[in-house]
Amino acid sequence: MKLIVHRVPGETRRVCGVTPMEDLKAWLAGPRFDSLPGFLAVREDLFTRQALESLPRPGADAVPALAPTATPWNSLCVFTAPDGTVTRLDPSPPPERAGTNLRLAGACWFPEMPPDAGSLEELVAGCLDRGDRVRAVTLSGKAFLVCSREEQLRACHAVLSGLTVPGVAGCKPLNGRFIQGTTAPSAVFSGTVWTAPGSIVEEDCSLENCVILPGAVVGRGSRLRNTLVDPGVRVPPGTDLENKHPSFLGDDE
Repeated sequence: MKLIVHRVPGETRRVCGVTPMEDLKAWLAGPRFDSLPGFLAVREDLFTRQALESLPRPGADAVPALAPTATPWNSLCVFTAPDGTVTRLDPSPPPERAGTNLRLAGACWFPEMPPDAGSLEELVAGCLDRGDRVRAVTLSGKAFLVCSREEQLRACHAVLSGLTVPGVAGCKPLNGRFIQGTTAPSAVFSGTVWTAPGSIVEEDCSLENCVILPGAVVGRGSRLRNTLVDPGVRVPPGTDLENKHPSFLGDDE
């Protein structure tokens, strides 16, 4: 199987130590996919590896992977027949016309090299315009954008808690924690936590559903919940961020 990568503006953030594209390429390099024909087109900022579990679908000219969304009017809606055949696309319909909660998840399989296009959406639309048979599959797990800090925090939580299918290789311990940084023995972790190499969590800290990126230091006695700490940030001792909403410590966006 050949890989076609659609690059997008901006930075793709790491999920538990690797970018989605690094992990996808490593997974595709295994013997399982050597004999699969065709081409897989993906967006580099989307964590959609689980789409390959059910690709390709026989007899189709294109197979897009679909993911559910709670707000279909904010994304490209994909309408299908009961057998999965794609009938039409509707970009950002008003809520009263959003009759589906499925969107293009950032991965699409083609048996032959598809014509050049500016986006995956244009590739799928081109197939429909030509009258090609397009049959979609629905992901068994989740698909995540990983460009913003909030998306990075949510994607790490999904990987560590097993919501993705499968998760990033080596990054889903049974307890939901992936501790690579230096942590004091008195530090307490709950929920999902990733501390990256080069990070430090000092004495008597409490972290729940947190991501601590390289070079960051969480000061003694800090209590963080649903928090992402950017690289190199020093969290002052005694910091208390235990609200239920995501918090981000750092200057970049």
